[in-house]
Amino acid sequence: MHITMKSKITNILAIILVALLVLAPTEARRSSPSMTPPNKNNEQDVAVLENTMMRSVDLPVFGIRVVCVVGGSLLHSHDFWKGTDLAPPKAFFALHELLYYGMRVAFAYRTPTSGSTFTAEKRKAAPKLPPWIVVVQSLSLLLNMFANPALFLAPHLVSFAALPVIRTTATTVGASFAVLGLGLQLLSHLHLGENWSTLIETKKQHKLVMNGVYSRVRHPMYTAFLFNAVGGAFLCANFLVGVSTLLVVLATIGRIPTEEAMLKAEFGAEYEAYRARSGALLPRLRRTKME
Repeated sequence: MHITMKSKITNILAIILVALLVLAPTEARRSSPSMTPPNKNNEQDVAVLENTMMRSVDLPVFGIRVVCVVGGSLLHSHDFWKGTDLAPPKAFFALHELLYYGMRVAFAYRTPTSGSTFTAEKRKAAPKLPPWIVVVQSLSLLLNMFANPALFLAPHLVSFAALPVIRTTATTVGASFAVLGLGLQLLSHLHLGENWSTLIETKKQHKLVMNGVYSRVRHPMYTAFLFNAVGGAFLCANFLVGVSTLLVVLATIGRIPTEEAMLKAEFGAEYEAYRARSGALLPRLRRTKME
């Protein structure tokens, strides 16, 4: 492709990316259930607004991924479709990214944001997230916001971080973890249903899900995120992209103690019994006998 044409495409894609970044807060305001400011003394109003804004950000992020994938296929078509001597075709990583974020968007917009029963008193009594989680997650997200688009649109900027792996190994291991991660993520969403939330909260008629993928593991969706991060790291064959994604996931997994404290307060002995016979991220090798 002629260099001037590549420059034009790059400029157009840059404009679209900026537009999507601007769209995120706009979409959050537009999809808010009410244009009036929430009553800060009403914890349910605050929870609805936070959930709405969190789910609204998923759509622009998915849009950014689409732009990067289309741009990468046009600007660097050989590496995108055929790969290099060491790295798999970027098309594999692109497909995984679109399926992962597409699933997030689909379930975010089909799950009601209202119905929180996590009152102000409960929220004040709940354990707070450790500061390191917020710091690590924020820094990792910033790094990923640079590394991921650069991998598709300007790969020379992140070529120094290429993983020294054998192409067939990267493809096989990456695809295996990606399929496991996406499948487990889908099953987790289907079993949680309307109990799923972007926040640490309980809802009206909240049920303690203990069947399906939740029968032996308490947080299978976090396990799915971990599998997806490992799979994506091998498929993109780039240390910067892989590590930044993995750090975001590990920081998210760090929410488990806070979530479990909330669930214990809500469900009491029932949750304690469930916790004793299940593992956090993987099934227990030996199940505890309960009376």
